[in-house]
Amino acid sequence: MPKGVYKHKKLSKETIRKITEKLKESYVTGKSRPWAKGLTKETDERVYKMSESVSLSKKGEGSWQYGQTKDTSKGVKRYIEQAEKDYESGKRKCWTTGLTKENDERLNKSGKKISKSRKIGSANGTIIPYGGRGIWYVSSIAGKVYLRMSYEQLVGSCLDRWKANWKYQDPEMRVCWMDKNRESHTYYVDFHIFGGAIEYCIETKGFISENDLLKWKAFEEKFPNIPLLIITGEDLWMFKENKDE
Repeated sequence: MPKGVYKHKKLSKETIRKITEKLKESYVTGKSRPWAKGLTKETDERVYKMSESVSLSKKGEGSWQYGQTKDTSKGVKRYIEQAEKDYESGKRKCWTTGLTKENDERLNKSGKKISKSRKIGSANGTIIPYGGRGIWYVSSIAGKVYLRMSYEQLVGSCLDRWKANWKYQDPEMRVCWMDKNRESHTYYVDFHIFGGAIEYCIETKGFISENDLLKWKAFEEKFPNIPLLIITGEDLWMFKENKDE
């Protein structure tokens, strides 16, 4: 075996547990101490570099997927597709499952903060809603609206070219629906097209879940005379072909 190369043996869970317990005991009794104890980023260069790395990571700039999308990175695409499958099958669950703003203080505070941000952002455009994942689009018909994904941006710009009267998440199209856990939610369809020969709505989706089907069913029950068109990636050709018209 070449010098400096060692063959490592895989440790069992029991061995790892014993090692972890010994380490905990040594720190509690004072036999061992964290190397960074008493040091700050102002007094130690190593601590400073670590804090900078953590800061970038929190901003997203230090993560491997920073600036990448499922269209530009196979890794991001695989991760998103697997996550969608896990959520759909129930293998992975959101930490907020079963919690509401009425029984969880974190959701209560978060809900109030998001509500305030959306009201201010919608009024003057200074605060971006939805985590900043989209763009402010200035429509010659619908005005200044925040479109969250590329699908919405493509449809919105195409509706403008078609000179169609439309609104984004029109409050008049508000629908209350129940998810599979019998919890109530409010749904606003993406695009409401009106004033022409036919009144209809468009919903853009990258991935269709069981809950999507439930809220669309509730929409159809409330607005039985208004067609709802579900536009997925494979349907975007009809908008792309008209992109330069």
